[in-house]
Formats: sequence, structure tokens, C-alpha cells
Amino acid sequence: MKNPQLLKIFLVFILSTAYIFSFSHFGAAAYNQIFKDQGQFGDNTTIGSLDISGQSKREVSTILTEAVDQWTRNTVLDITYKESKMTVDNGIFTFQVDKTIASLLSNKKNTAVVTVNTESLQEDLYDMSLALASTSLDIDRLAKDLAVSAEFLTEGSKTLALENYIDGDTGEDEVVAEATVNLGKAAAAFKDLIPLIQPIKIDAETQFSLLQKMSELDGKKYNSDTLSRLATAVYGVVLPTNFTILERNISNQLPGYAELGFEAHVDSEIGHDLIFANTNDSAYRIELQVEGKKLKATLKGQSFLNSYEVKTTDEKRYTPKTIKQYSDELAPAAMQVKQEGKEGITVKVLRRIESSSGDLLETETLSEDFYAPIHRIEVYGLELKEVPSSPTDSGNESDTEDDNSGKDDETIDEDTEQEQGKEDKELPDDANSNSDSNENNQDSEKDEQESNEDKGDSQEEAGGYPKYEEDPNVPQK
Repeated sequence: MKNPQLLKIFLVFILSTAYIFSFSHFGAAAYNQIFKDQGQFGDNTTIGSLDISGQSKREVSTILTEAVDQWTRNTVLDITYKESKMTVDNGIFTFQVDKTIASLLSNKKNTAVVTVNTESLQEDLYDMSLALASTSLDIDRLAKDLAVSAEFLTEGSKTLALENYIDGDTGEDEVVAEATVNLGKAAAAFKDLIPLIQPIKIDAETQFSLLQKMSELDGKKYNSDTLSRLATAVYGVVLPTNFTILERNISNQLPGYAELGFEAHVDSEIGHDLIFANTNDSAYRIELQVEGKKLKATLKGQSFLNSYEVKTTDEKRYTPKTIKQYSDELAPAAMQVKQEGKEGITVKVLRRIESSSGDLLETETLSEDFYAPIHRIEVYGLELKEVPSSPTDSGNESDTEDDNSGKDDETIDEDTEQEQGKEDKELPDDANSNSDSNENNQDSEKDEQESNEDKGDSQEEAGGYPKYEEDPNVPQK
């Protein structure tokens, strides 16, 4: 080139242009690389349920720390094992905020980095049941499932069944309880009934009604005695469990096939039913079998963690009264027993709940059964009084006899009232209410007796006395 000066100027211009272009292009990249912690995350960037779009890493650190505190306060994680429940201590979770921020990807869905203290978790599980120490418990899988709620910062409640993390047989077909009831004359009816309802399945977290179960038998009808024997067997087999008794009735008098405190009376005509609830996570079934003259009920399913013992206590008996009635149909001084008396009785039924280590957890009152006494009724014949010979004296003595008879009746009534008042104080309120019908029958029979006595007196006045004859030796007026 002829003009070197112009060439130098051109080269300087080219180099300057390249420098400016390179600085603007590579300088921005270098700036972002050096000060990348001051950048902002793009749209749709999340940590679990936490949206961090448009936030810098420093801001995300503050937001994440607050979210972890809120999750710890508002989250409840429960672990169930059979009928026991344990709430997980949220202190076993460790949120690693720095590692979480370092692993974040912009415009992506991310999770928090969380570790679980499995040793502490395992100790808490063994405190719930020492039997878990001898099981093949997959503690790592359990910890991983618990950590999901923490990784996604999902607040609220969650329950995990520990049985799902135990390898091998879970014992879902064990014999939990048994009960037997005498069938007597109902044995033939049960041979037809058992195949229709066997087995009785009780699903998890459901209620069971015996009358509802019987209504499913395509119009088959059974009397109260048959249903009550079945109900007594079913009631006896669910008592030593954690099932909740919702409805149970008893008869007026304890039947011979039932033990005191263990009777269940069912009658579709008056609406007496047997209802209970299975509050467990697993289902159970009741198998029925006729063995000779007895009905055997067996409850099968998963064994319970706690032990349940049923006891009766505070048994009291009440002596029946003796009610005297009179009838002109019996010979004088004769006595006939119209109704045999029977003791009244009351008893309290308790359920003791003990842990697997033998500690008493609770004593639950299941029922207080009361059977009213049956009063003894004795019927006596009427005694005839000697008839006087003088008409004047006869009239006076007759009046006197009537007066004395009235007084005697009043005395009997007063004695009966005093005895009744004494008995009412000794019996509980249910006994007084149950004996009202007996007392009404007694009053009715007593009125009938008095009517018969009046009728007999009238007949004696009309012609029952010896005929009066005048004595010729006595001066006549």
C-alpha cells in the first residue's frame, strides 16, 4: 500500500471494533459466571409446593428456611401398628438448605434435600411395641416414604400403616377370641342358619348390625330366642377386643344359656339389635360352628398389640318379696304358691386394657346389667267365723266382725305398704320401674279378692247362718 499511515489507521480501527465486540459478548458471560448467585430463577421454578420464580438464591434461602419452620409446625405424621398409633417426631428430619439451593434448576420442579434419622425413628417404634424388634422391619423404606412429605414441603396429616413395611407373615388369620353358648331346643334351627350367615365378615373401620345381617337372608325369619342365642355368642367373642359396642340389650330375666354380664338380647319386633364397630385398619371375621348342643364362635384376623380382659364386678342380689293373696276357692287355712320368687341381680362389666409390656392402659366400663326380682305370690283360703246363736248378738258380732275385718285389711295394707317402701329403698331405680307391673297385678288381684269376700259375706247374711227358733221357756215380749 502506498500510504502506510492510512494502513495503520485501518488496522487500529479493526482491532478496536473487535475489542469492543468481544467485550460486550464475553464480558456478559463472564459477569454472569462471577456473580451467578445474584441471578434470579426463571418462571415455573419450584421447590416442592414452594414457588421461587423470579427470586435470587439469597432470597430463596430466606424463603426456604421460613417454609421449613412452617412445615414442622403444621405437619403431623402418624404410624399405626395394629390398634396402636405413634406420632412421628418431626425433629428426625434435617433440611439441608444450602445443598437444596445448590441443586436447584431454573424453570424446573425441584425438591428439598432432607435426611431422616433412622436410629431415632427405630427407637420410637420399639417404644410403641417391643415385638417389632423381632420382625423384619424395612426401616429404610419407611424413612423414605416419611421423607416425601418433607421433600415436597406438603403440610397436613398423613398416616402410614407399619404392617406394610414388615416382611413375612402378618398374622391376618390368627384366632383372636372364642365364645360358646348352649343351644338347647334351638339346635335344629342353627343347623339351617349357620350355612346362610357363615362366616360373618367385619370389614376395617365399619359397623356391624346383626339385624341388618339377618335381613340379607332372602326373607328367612327367626324368632327372638334363636337370634338372642346367636347374638350372645357374637357378643361374647368381640368383648375381649378393641371393638366398640354401639348397641346391646338384655332380657327381663337372665336366660339359662347366658352367663351373667354376657347376654345379648335381639328381637326384630321391638327393635332390639346388636351393633358394634371395628375401628382397626384390618378386617376380621367370625366363624360359627355347632358342636353338639353348643354354638361356638371364633374371631379370626390380625392379633392385637394390647391385651383385653373382660371382668364382672360389683355383683349384688336382691331378695324377692312375698305377696299374700286370699281366695274363697281354697279350703280354710289352705295355702297355694301361685308364683315362685326369684332373686334380682345387678352386675358391672369391665374391660381392662394392658400394653404388651403388661402396663395397665385403661379400664373401660362396658355395661351395668340389672335383672329385677320376681316376687313370690302365696294364695290363702278364707277362714269362716263361728256364727252366734242370738239374733241381736249375731247382728252386733257381725258388725264387729266386719269392723275387725276392715281393720285387719287395713293392717295388712299398712304392712304391705311399709314392706314395699323398704324394698323400694333397697332396689335400684330400674328395679322399682320393672316391678310396677307386678304391683299393678297385685292390686288388681287384691281388689278381686275383696270383691269375692264381700260376695261371700252377702251370701252368709242371706241364708248362710242357722235358722233362729224361739225358746218356749223364754218370756216373749
